[in-house]
Amino acid sequence: MRFTNTITKIGSFFFSLTFIFFNYEAQPNQIIQRASQDSTLFEKFGLLTPDTGWISLDQRLFQTIDSGLSWYEIGPVIPVDARIQDIEFLNIDTGWILWTKTTDDGGSTFTLAHTIDRGATWSIREHYLFDLSDASSQSEKADMGWIDSQNGWIAVKKISSSNFSLGTLFKTSDGGSTWRTFPLPAADRVTFHDNQLGWAVGGPTGNNVFQTKDGGSSWQDAAPDLLSLSYAAVHEPVVVNGQGLLIVVEGNTKSKLSVYTSVHIDSGWSLYDQVPMDVEPGIIGLSILDQQNFVATIPGSKTIVRMKNAKLETLESNDDRSMSIVDLDMLSTEIGWARSVNARCVTASPLNDNTASVSCESHTRLLQTRDGGSTWQEIQLPNIRPANSQSMPHLLDRSVTMSALPNLGNTEIFIGQGFDKCEIPPLSQLQTWWDHSPYKTVNLYIGGSSRACSNSALTATYVDQMYEQGWKFIPTWVGPQAPCTGFLSRMSNDVATAYNQGVEEANLAVERLSELGLTYSDKSGSIAYYDIEYYGTNTACRAAVNSFMDGWVSQMHVLGNLAGVYGSTLCNTGLSDFLNITNVPDAIWPARWYHNAGEGYYDPDATVWNLGSCLPNTEWADHQRIRQYEGDHNETWGGLTLGIDSNVLDGIVAIPYSDRVFSDVPPSH
Repeated sequence: MRFTNTITKIGSFFFSLTFIFFNYEAQPNQIIQRASQDSTLFEKFGLLTPDTGWISLDQRLFQTIDSGLSWYEIGPVIPVDARIQDIEFLNIDTGWILWTKTTDDGGSTFTLAHTIDRGATWSIREHYLFDLSDASSQSEKADMGWIDSQNGWIAVKKISSSNFSLGTLFKTSDGGSTWRTFPLPAADRVTFHDNQLGWAVGGPTGNNVFQTKDGGSSWQDAAPDLLSLSYAAVHEPVVVNGQGLLIVVEGNTKSKLSVYTSVHIDSGWSLYDQVPMDVEPGIIGLSILDQQNFVATIPGSKTIVRMKNAKLETLESNDDRSMSIVDLDMLSTEIGWARSVNARCVTASPLNDNTASVSCESHTRLLQTRDGGSTWQEIQLPNIRPANSQSMPHLLDRSVTMSALPNLGNTEIFIGQGFDKCEIPPLSQLQTWWDHSPYKTVNLYIGGSSRACSNSALTATYVDQMYEQGWKFIPTWVGPQAPCTGFLSRMSNDVATAYNQGVEEANLAVERLSELGLTYSDKSGSIAYYDIEYYGTNTACRAAVNSFMDGWVSQMHVLGNLAGVYGSTLCNTGLSDFLNITNVPDAIWPARWYHNAGEGYYDPDATVWNLGSCLPNTEWADHQRIRQYEGDHNETWGGLTLGIDSNVLDGIVAIPYSDRVFSDVPPSH
C-alpha cells in the first residue's frame, strides 16, 4: 500500500457612543479583480502502474493506460447536486467513490460506489451515517481508506471555523454494508495500517498526532517530544512490520523538513535527520512509499527531498515545474504523478487613493516524472466540456469590486475578500499572499477558552507589521460554546448565568483588542466577532445561547466597541435567533458555503447576500456582513499553498490605532 497525501504547515449599528465609527455617505473606491484559468480544474488523481492512472474532472472519473495519451471514462453517473469527497483504488480493478449530498436542514447523506472490474460496473449504496438531527451531520468533508475489500473507514469532519477540527470515524468490516461509529480527536487526516492500529493527525494547529491501538475506540497523543508547537505540520505516520516513519515540516525562523523514525510503535519517535529549506513552503507535495522511502517536493524551490532505502538525500529539479507541485503520488522513488498549481494576482498602479486594478489567474496541470523528480512532463487531460460551471470557477473571466472606506479610526468598512486560518501565518507568507492573492483581509483568533491555536506571534508589533503590508483584520474571539454541544468549554444552561458569561467574555475580548493595539487608549472603538459553532435547534440550548449573546453584545457596547458574531445561517438556530434578542449584534459573519461539503476555491463572484430565507437581505444590510463562502481547503497564490477558509466582505474590519503609545504585550488569553 502506498500512503500519499499533502501536508499543511503549518443589525442595527451602534451610534449612542460618544464618537461615531462609520460614515456611510462616503463612497468606497474600487479594486477590479479578474480571474482566469487555461486548464481544467482538478484535485483528485492517482497512479496505479507506471502507465495507468485515474483522474476526476467535473464529477466524472477517467482512466488512462498509456500515461495520458488516451483517456477512458470509467465512473458511475453522479448526481449534479452531489460532491465527490474521495476516490480510492486498491488496484487497477478495485476502487471506491464516496460522494455526499446536502439535505435541506444542512445535514449530509453519503453514497459509496464500488467497482471490482475497473469501472465496467458499479454497486451503489446510500448511507445515512448520522441521525440527521445530530449536529455532527453538518459535515465539512469526508475521507476514506481501505485495508482490503472488506475493511475500510470513513472520517467525517464537521462544519466549523478553522479554529476547530471535529469529526466522527466510521468503520466497516463487511465491505460497507454496516458501519460502527468512533470518536476522532482530529478530523483532518486519518489512516489505518490494520484493523487496530491507526492515526489521526492535523487538527487546527496542524501538528496534532494521535494514535489508536484498538481500532478507534480510544486515542492517545503520539506527537514527537521535540516537535515545534508553531508552524509545524505532520503527515500521518507509516508503519510497516512495526517500524514507523513520520515526516514533519517545521517553520519558525528557519524552515526544515524533519524525519522521525520509530523502531516500534510503542517506543516513541526519534529524530532521524533534517533537511533545511530556503523557503517557508506552506503545503508541500509528499508521497510516502514505506518506512524507508519517500519523495517530497518543495513549492517555491527546485529542491526534491527523497529517502531511498533509509538514506536521506536532496536533488535539484532540472526545470521549474516542480516548484509549483502541491500534490504528489509516487509509485516508486523514480516514477510518479503530481498536481501543479500556478496562481497569482497582479495589481496595477493605483488609479487614485484606495483604487487599483487586480488581475488573477490560475493554471492547474497534471505532471509525471520517471527520474525521481529531476524532470517533469505535462500529461494532457481529457478534453471535456464542464457540465457544471460552478465546479470550475476560473474557466471564465469575471470581475468583482473590492473597496474600502477611508480610515475612520480603528475600524473600516471593507468590500472585498479575505481568508481565515487558525494559526496566523509568518510575515513572509503573508507578504507573498498580499502580493499575489486576491485576499486583503485576514482573521485574527485573538483569544478565548475554546481557541485551539496559540497564535503566539500575535503582538501589537506583529499586527502593525501585518497592517504595514496592507492587511485589514477580523478579530475573532472563541470562548464557551453552546451547552448542548460536546465542546470542552461550554456556557451555562441557566440563562441568567449565560448572560453574565457573555458579559465576561466581552471584557476579556476588549482587553485583548487593547493589548494588540486595535482600540483607542480607553479600550474603545474596535470590533470583535464571537465564534459560536452550530448547536442545533434544542429550545433550552437556544435560550442559553441567546442570553449569552445578549450579554456579549451589551457589554461590548458598554465598553464602546462593536459586537460581531460568526455562526450558522440555518433556521431556528444561530444568527436567525440573534435578530430577536434585546441587543442585536452590529455585524454578522455567516458560515454559508457555495459548494457542497469538502470543496472550496476562490470565487470572484462571491457575495454576502442571499443567505437563506431566515436571514433576508433586508437584515444586517448596511455594510454589516462577512460571509465565509468556502470551508477548509487549499489555495495556491504566488507559489505558496495554504489551508484556509474563504470569505467575502461587505462589512466591518479592524485596523490598529495609529496614535497609541507603542508597546508589546504578550498573549494572555
